[in-house]
Amino acid sequence: MKNKLTLFLLFATLTVSNAQVLNTIKYSTANSGLPNDQVMGLDITSNDVLWISTFGNGLVSFDGTNWVKYDATTPNFPGDYVKDVIVDKNNNVFAIGGFMVSKFNNNSWSDISTNNGIPKAFTKDANGNIWLGDNDLQKYNGTSWDTPVTIPSNVKYEPIKMVGDTNNNIWITNGSGPSVTKYNPSLSTWVIYDTSNVSLFKQQSTISTIKTTHDNKIVAQGSWNTLYFDGTKWGKLDSLAGLVLMELNDVAIRNNVSWLGMGNGFGLASYNGLSWKKYSTNPSNLLLSGMRFDSKGNLWIGAGDGLYKINSTNLAINNINELTEVALLYPNPSKGVMNLKLLAGNPGNAVANIFSANGSIAYTLELNSGDNTLDLTHLSEGVYILNMITSRGSYFQKIILH
Repeated sequence: MKNKLTLFLLFATLTVSNAQVLNTIKYSTANSGLPNDQVMGLDITSNDVLWISTFGNGLVSFDGTNWVKYDATTPNFPGDYVKDVIVDKNNNVFAIGGFMVSKFNNNSWSDISTNNGIPKAFTKDANGNIWLGDNDLQKYNGTSWDTPVTIPSNVKYEPIKMVGDTNNNIWITNGSGPSVTKYNPSLSTWVIYDTSNVSLFKQQSTISTIKTTHDNKIVAQGSWNTLYFDGTKWGKLDSLAGLVLMELNDVAIRNNVSWLGMGNGFGLASYNGLSWKKYSTNPSNLLLSGMRFDSKGNLWIGAGDGLYKINSTNLAINNINELTEVALLYPNPSKGVMNLKLLAGNPGNAVANIFSANGSIAYTLELNSGDNTLDLTHLSEGVYILNMITSRGSYFQKIILH
């Protein structure tokens, strides 16, 4: 029954003209406890409590029903302008703003400022530990700050943004021109990427936002391009993805798929390790500022005009791998005989299944590399779904017999 329901949803998606539009539920000051529609960032606890920073109106929590606001009137809180909010592995909430770092332990806020200058950047590593960049680089061990990391004199360290990768490295963008610095805590080593060793950086005046994908690629926003690092070399994300992806603001990860939130109308994109897709939202061209998945797979997006929720089912349908990414199917529509040409090399145990509208398999063919003939002349006229399964993934396309 589950497979038939999935196929029905596939039919519903693939038979509409714009399957890449994501319908959203919007929260704003008009219908919720948001104190300001301009969301600046967000994070989420393991029990699905959202923490949302807004422009000039502090921080709010939302548990699905109740909204609670924290601002300059709240004891031991950074004030009305919260630069960043992060939830650690124990569901403690950290907020930075002005000269202050505060921690919320599900009951009250405490001031845990380091007194080492203005807090500039915040992140958490793969183990959920909090890292702070101010005049020093420090890790919070759950109760206090560890001894500041010694920063060598040759290291560029003027933190703008930071991110921890899956290997627990800390990546830092710097205010001293276009540069990215990587710190390995286990080895206490530093690697510097700047105009001296990355020619692409010479085209940028700054590199600001930096994030990681599920497969540990580094993505960073330069002044002119969104960039990526694959572990060996830096490149332009547009060239890698084959899409226009600019103004990177955040990355959310679920089920080995990375979702990239862009700003200034560039929208939302997904990346599954092999292929990239770009999505429109409803309404479109949101100024995306932060994204997180809840435990049910719903995607929450902070934007310049409110908070948005995209239902998990809607995301799953729209994240279909399309056959056109790896093969050509023609003619389509057809009277029954079609050619399926694989664009890659040997697919290895690949098979094509043709499903009818009721979810049953109407035709199956084991595939070879190159050209394959599908003889569907025994099938009735109508709409079918072709599902090609290969070692690289599962791909779909609507076909029409007439």
